[in-house]
Amino acid sequence: MGQPIITTKSRFIYDPSLVLYLPLWQLDGNSIMSKDARGHLCTVNGATWGLQGRTFNGTDQDILIGSAVNALNPKLNGGAGVTCCTWIKPTVITAGATENVLLNVIIDTTNSGFRLSINGDTSKIRQAGRSVVTDGANASNSGSALTYNICYFVVVVLD
Repeated sequence: MGQPIITTKSRFIYDPSLVLYLPLWQLDGNSIMSKDARGHLCTVNGATWGLQGRTFNGTDQDILIGSAVNALNPKLNGGAGVTCCTWIKPTVITAGATENVLLNVIIDTTNSGFRLSINGDTSKIRQAGRSVVTDGANASNSGSALTYNICYFVVVVLD
């Protein structure tokens, strides 16, 4: 007699404070809906669909997150901090480039917000706050350089 087959359905319980959840390995098409409770309509610009999800070139391909950007603004959400996390697997880091952008959140028309990127000179994760007055003034780099074709879980907490 063989082993019994056990099947389970994975259930993910969303915290009501989760503002944006985009599982890019599941969402294809040019318009995608976030999987959080708010269901933000997002627009894909140039990011290509592959076997493992979306591929970005780090310069001019992005996903516009629509109304979710307001919820990512610490000034608008009662001063609460914002935590952003993502899995990345860099296959190419453009040497000499100031930044290979991973996440760029522009909150308003003055381009204030925050950016998570890979520094092209050091291959380290870089996070920076942005405003009209202090673009990148609070920037910092990770301690270790990234290795190509390795998966990393990147978390940035903005307070």
